[in-house]
Amino acid sequence: MKNYHFFSILLSSAAALLITMETSNAASMVNISAEASGWVQPNGIDTNGNQAYTTNFIAGTADVDNGLPFRNFFVFDLGGVQDSVVSATLRLQNPDDGFYSLENDYFNRSDFYTYSITGFFGSELDSSRLLSENWTSYTTALIASYVIGSGASFGDVQVNESSNGTIVDITFNAVGLDNLNSFLQAGLTDPYYALGGKLTQPNARWVHIFANSGGGQFSRELLLEIAVPVPSAIWLLGGALGILMFKSKRRRPM
Repeated sequence: MKNYHFFSILLSSAAALLITMETSNAASMVNISAEASGWVQPNGIDTNGNQAYTTNFIAGTADVDNGLPFRNFFVFDLGGVQDSVVSATLRLQNPDDGFYSLENDYFNRSDFYTYSITGFFGSELDSSRLLSENWTSYTTALIASYVIGSGASFGDVQVNESSNGTIVDITFNAVGLDNLNSFLQAGLTDPYYALGGKLTQPNARWVHIFANSGGGQFSRELLLEIAVPVPSAIWLLGGALGILMFKSKRRRPM
């Protein structure tokens, strides 16, 4: 009887330790760099004369002739992601002079502006078009209009001069996570997932973020926390422990 109880205690302790270890490793972090990025304007102008993309991902308005806002986009290869995503963060490196606000500068203020993101999965703007060599001004106009008003917000962040020279993190909200997991569960042969972003600028002139971000030296990453299935050994051990405890109760003297 003593040996039986000793074995029961030992098995119980081992199970608790193993479950604790597995719980701490129930998720893994995956960092994916963008395959492409760029900017677009509503009139069909884009980063490279209607020919796909470059790396510059400015958003907002700048000192340009047409005065139209820039919207940006990013494309990620998620072909290696097999399990569901628990959390997601778009991480964008903002250059030292990436943010500028004319009004903040003129009035010596430090007002914040909202940069928000959306996704193209489920719309007519599939990611293959964003990577296509057949890029046209029509594609550009579609991207711009979708980012401006059609796409639901996947998350946002407040930015101002303090964002210069930093990594700007945009955490996905519930809507964004649902869209991302729906993309992964769709089992598409095209593994590319695309996001678009905009800077909200009410009553503001000439304000932008991520300016001068071309050249490829500024990071554009999607950080994913991936759910890892708990190994079946955990459940087998739990079942064995349950049976042992049940038998232990049956063997108690009256």
